[in-house]
Amino acid sequence: TQPCTPNLLKAMPIGALAPLGTSEYLVALENVSTSNCALEGYPQLRMFDEAAKAIPIRVAHRGAFAGRNATGVTLITVKPGWSGLFALSYPNSTDYPPASCPVSNRVEIRIPNMKEPIATKWRIRPYGGKSGTTPVCGEVSVSYVYGPQRLTKSQLTDAV
Repeated sequence: TQPCTPNLLKAMPIGALAPLGTSEYLVALENVSTSNCALEGYPQLRMFDEAAKAIPIRVAHRGAFAGRNATGVTLITVKPGWSGLFALSYPNSTDYPPASCPVSNRVEIRIPNMKEPIATKWRIRPYGGKSGTTPVCGEVSVSYVYGPQRLTKSQLTDAV
């Protein structure tokens, strides 16, 4: 199976329950084509502001959501209508008076076995550091891509 390309996929961030001070998403990379394609590895992210200027970001690797019975990074084949998934989380606390972190307008997601990134309109503002101190902006954690999974329309209604 050939690696997926951006024109074969649609990226859909779906909000998830998270502890206070944290934003958590399940990101579905849905195969919108008529042929199978493959995904593998930990996503790399780039955030851009409204002026298309890159926002500094630091990405840490983590496991998939708790309770997920997964062995780790593997090559997955995504059939048409199915999705490869990865978890994304970041601190979102606003307890940094008067400091603020930049907000993205667009996020590029690059899967290691893909040559080109998938771009999606997505407004996120990751913070980091401890409450009451100057924030360390742009700290994001991602899991490896896992699945494939066929998501229902009701699951996709929470997409950002």
